[in-house]
Amino acid sequence: MAATPPHELRVKCPGCKVELIVDPVTGDVLRRVQADERPEDVFDDALDRARRNEQSREDRFDRLMQSQEGRTDRLDDAFERARRRAAEKDAGRKKPPSSD
Repeated sequence: MAATPPHELRVKCPGCKVELIVDPVTGDVLRRVQADERPEDVFDDALDRARRNEQSREDRFDRLMQSQEGRTDRLDDAFERARRRAAEKDAGRKKPPSSD
């Protein structure tokens, strides 16, 4: 066991081998350390999770960018079709007589 600061108590359960770090004043459990878990292991696990999350974010961003690539062209095409329909609709109407 590593040296503990005077403000912490370390209690090891003989059954499950879990080590509890306890505040001697309040009796609160500050941390719980598995027998097979070293602080370095916890850090390594957290680092691995952060790397996986970063890769996942990059993958989602790439998929989003790919889905947006043709969006401008599709919107331009839709606008052009709507403009043509409006022009054809206007061409079929009679123009009001001019007041010349």
